[in-house]
Amino acid sequence: LVRRSGPAACTQVPAERSERFREGAWTSPRPGFRLLHKVWDPPPDSGPAVPLLVIHGGPGVPHNYLLPLARLAEAAPPPARAGHRSSGDDGSGGDEPASGARPWRPRAVYMYDQLGCGGSDAPGESEAEYSVEASVRELAGVLDCVASDSGVPRCHVLGQSWGGILAYEGMMAGLGERMQSLTLCNTPVDVGALEAAAQTLLDACGGDVATFMARHNCRASPTPEHVTAAYAAGATVFRGSGAIAGWSARSESEAAAVWPAGLEALVVSGEHDFVTPDCARPWLERLPARAKPTWELVPGASHMPFNEPDCMPPFMALVGGFLAERDGAAL
Repeated sequence: LVRRSGPAACTQVPAERSERFREGAWTSPRPGFRLLHKVWDPPPDSGPAVPLLVIHGGPGVPHNYLLPLARLAEAAPPPARAGHRSSGDDGSGGDEPASGARPWRPRAVYMYDQLGCGGSDAPGESEAEYSVEASVRELAGVLDCVASDSGVPRCHVLGQSWGGILAYEGMMAGLGERMQSLTLCNTPVDVGALEAAAQTLLDACGGDVATFMARHNCRASPTPEHVTAAYAAGATVFRGSGAIAGWSARSESEAAAVWPAGLEALVVSGEHDFVTPDCARPWLERLPARAKPTWELVPGASHMPFNEPDCMPPFMALVGGFLAERDGAAL
């Protein structure tokens, strides 16, 4: 078992007490309930850039574990750790840090907690609907709020794990016209295949869940406090893969029928991710050709490359470069 350690693990989360940080509540389309949201604005002298909406996973694990992604609002990408061999542009490994080869634009980063977890309201099942469809309706409202707050009609969307499924389902429901790009991070194309792959990995860990989590969920040691906090504030109703059992992405032809022209997609997963390559690579066959989908495997990473000191800089450079190259005519 190899876990990444060192002082960088303590310096990945941007401050939430600065003039460029905002926090508030949006009203959920599920009437009467409020959603916690946070915004990190770029430096005031930054050039124009399309904002980014980050969607957390679970279902039911709030945004806290994704906090390092707020560094996409900073003036420069995180530097690679000395002596670390980072991935090249093709994901195959290289001697130069990826951050030195890719464009970078600081941009506003939005995060929110889905209904039922974290800082958002948590009504019971008798008070609110919990389903993929209800989450998509909620996402539509969140996209409205981001557009209203930023003044930009479209935003980049990055969904991590279940958040990627939600973003994809939003696109299939007609929300793609409001997305500038789509990034699916650590997102399976089929939940049944994911559960089978995860069981195989768990068996290889002797059935020990703690070992499984340390190898395949977050390899940083010790586990960052913001990751622990996210799991502690998780949902009690709509949570875990059981809540979306049986889900699978639709065929390429079905996606092509609704996919907007110009909406490009990036798929990212980790070498040691429990969303194994066999669970992530099939996105290339399910996403339409007009999405120009690419799949990048982050060497050494698990399910949370943004929380692992050696993997975070190349991951951030990869995502930041993809976003900067696709700001396009939206500005």
